[in-house]
Amino acid sequence: MVSHSGKKTILVVDDNPLNRELIIAAVESSGCRYEQAENGREALGKVKEQFFSLIFMDLLMPGMDGFETVRRIRAMEITTPIVALSALSMKQDKDRAIDVGCNAFVSKPIDLETIRDIIDDYLTRQPNCDVLASGAVKTVARPSFDFSRFRMLFVEEDPKRAAVYIPTMRHFGFTLRHVATCSEALDMLYQDSASVDIIISALYTSGIDALGLLAMVRRQYPDVLVFIYTEKYDPDMYQLAMLQGADGIFPASILDGPAVGMIESALYRRQQQSVMSGAGLTGQMQLAQAQLIAFGCEQPCLSCDLDFRNLRDAGGDIVRCRKFNHAGRCGFVLADIAGHDLPSLYMSAVFLGILTSCWDAYQQPESLLRVINSEFNKLGYSKSHVCVSAMLWDAPRRTMHIATAGNPGALLFERTADGLFSFHELEGGGMCLGLLPDHDLIGVSTVVCPAESYIFLSSDGVDKQTIQAAIASDPSILHAGCAKGLCRRILKHVDSDQQDDMVLLSYYIPQPSEPSELFNSFASDYDGVDRACSWAANILTHDRVPTGKDIDFILLVFREAMLNAVEHGNRHNPNAFVDVMVFITPQSVVIEVSDEGPGFDLDHALAAATSENQLGKRGLPAMFAVADIMTVEGGTVTMVFNKH
Repeated sequence: MVSHSGKKTILVVDDNPLNRELIIAAVESSGCRYEQAENGREALGKVKEQFFSLIFMDLLMPGMDGFETVRRIRAMEITTPIVALSALSMKQDKDRAIDVGCNAFVSKPIDLETIRDIIDDYLTRQPNCDVLASGAVKTVARPSFDFSRFRMLFVEEDPKRAAVYIPTMRHFGFTLRHVATCSEALDMLYQDSASVDIIISALYTSGIDALGLLAMVRRQYPDVLVFIYTEKYDPDMYQLAMLQGADGIFPASILDGPAVGMIESALYRRQQQSVMSGAGLTGQMQLAQAQLIAFGCEQPCLSCDLDFRNLRDAGGDIVRCRKFNHAGRCGFVLADIAGHDLPSLYMSAVFLGILTSCWDAYQQPESLLRVINSEFNKLGYSKSHVCVSAMLWDAPRRTMHIATAGNPGALLFERTADGLFSFHELEGGGMCLGLLPDHDLIGVSTVVCPAESYIFLSSDGVDKQTIQAAIASDPSILHAGCAKGLCRRILKHVDSDQQDDMVLLSYYIPQPSEPSELFNSFASDYDGVDRACSWAANILTHDRVPTGKDIDFILLVFREAMLNAVEHGNRHNPNAFVDVMVFITPQSVVIEVSDEGPGFDLDHALAAATSENQLGKRGLPAMFAVADIMTVEGGTVTMVFNKH
């Protein structure tokens, strides 16, 4: 390991606190300082104030993602090397990262050694860095760390390999004993468990292999660190070992030094946090779990509510909602990854990153689950299955679209004529995601929701009988006319002796608003555009248009907005809708055009249209020139025409 003098500083940008902790451990063990940022805007603030030698940048972050953050950093003429970290693996994602200014791209999940190698690789390119002397033994950059206090048990059946690896471990100061097989290692632990702090084992030995040893140690000796080495790196084996609780798995080729960095970081974290089941780390994991369960809007609406009860250790349940446009198009996802430990929480973060990156583009629940399943398989997570429910609420049509993969169906509670509520379970089931590269086993249903009804989604920890019983014991909880606080009241009725995480989401369908002459909706075709323009011509009369505004110009850009929605937002999908709302006051006219697309960056799209010198190209130049204010939020384009 290269020693970095001068305490260089590295910026770690990731919205997932667990990912930041992993990278920070590598940064510290490389002898560098660090700063961290939870999102792109915070990262921009830090690079304006301070010089960094290297930046690790997550690409999948809510708000300002990593692509936009890197683009803005490069626009500031900052040349610091930037390494992109992402759960995405498609070539176009890698190419896009490089195009915006990243120097390298690393797919998740990442391991400590990969990060340490990257730090060495980039910092040794910079001036005033020490160069590793020829023939020197690689070592960690924190020489004050006393390895002699830790007793290592080295398991290797091949005496020639043992003769190569053992001197390296002793070089770093470990008090070391060697046994040939994992069975012998277990016997030693049975005789005196206090004699072993660390086990480093070859994957395969006669009798019990290292995974069998790992399982026994985790159950009986949780304080012992277990590392496994293999002849070559195998992603599936890595995933399996980490899911079973290994502290690290690495190829034998790095036992001559780099692997010691992983051991050192694990020891350092153990000193700082005690054992992984200790209160400190458990609290951090529970905090991270809470961040997986959150509203997507800054001001949660009265129709949506969620709550959760997790076990003592953190679980892997996720609940998120998202507003796609102003017309009332909203998405909901509830996901459950098995386990209540750090690996399951990490996999939840990976799932959330994939969801965040593709949700706007794939709003229909069935399409969304297929895309997520495809990404999980591309990333090699076939052994990390996830059960998911997804819903899409289309308010103008009062329709809920639902898809399930391994989760129970949603519950629909409808108000009856006597004012009480009846319920029925919507279609659920299907196969959990991650098992097959592509499959058709996804439960799909569509329901037109009656007024004053409720829809519930839940994880495995909350079955339908639980919800029914809670409502039966307190029917008043469905008479509030909103969903606010509903989930918490239901979960209070659940037996406290829970066996799994409990996550519950509810959505309330209110009474439909009175039909308005200022609202129009049409399917995506040019005839619909013509009809909407005729409707707008009748609405936007001279007495309603602000003084100083030309009706013809307003109608012209209104048509351009319609075409933009049909051609670019809905991509000529005849089953997709365009919804239009007009707000009229004495001082202004506001027109909102909402489609079912993912939206776009107005500045970039406008710059592209202007550079090509086209009046068309989404019609943006004309719309931007005529409207006093023009904004894009999700699939909604808003144009404001003020009185002069």
